[in-house]
Amino acid sequence: MANVTPDGLVSPVPGGRRRRSRASRPSSLDQARVGLVDGMVNPKAGWGRGILQAVEEELRQRWPRVTTERVSRAQLGLHEPYGWAAAMAARYAALVIAVGD
Repeated sequence: MANVTPDGLVSPVPGGRRRRSRASRPSSLDQARVGLVDGMVNPKAGWGRGILQAVEEELRQRWPRVTTERVSRAQLGLHEPYGWAAAMAARYAALVIAVGD
């Protein structure tokens, strides 16, 4: 059911939302494995690839011993976001996800 404000407008914010705490963050990425995910709707356009290349260069400047890996993810269709997130958390110290289009 839609979340209706007191003046009768439909709010785009879902009702009953609860605040979550931030995910833990590593203090350093020295010798860490970081996943770089191109989450753009149209990956063939190359926007995500360019963004991630710049991020990868910055990570290597700050932490020369960081390991980066490009990660594929289905843009549309059937996928299990919670299972994917759990698998990524088990494999990487951090993820950088380029999203948009």
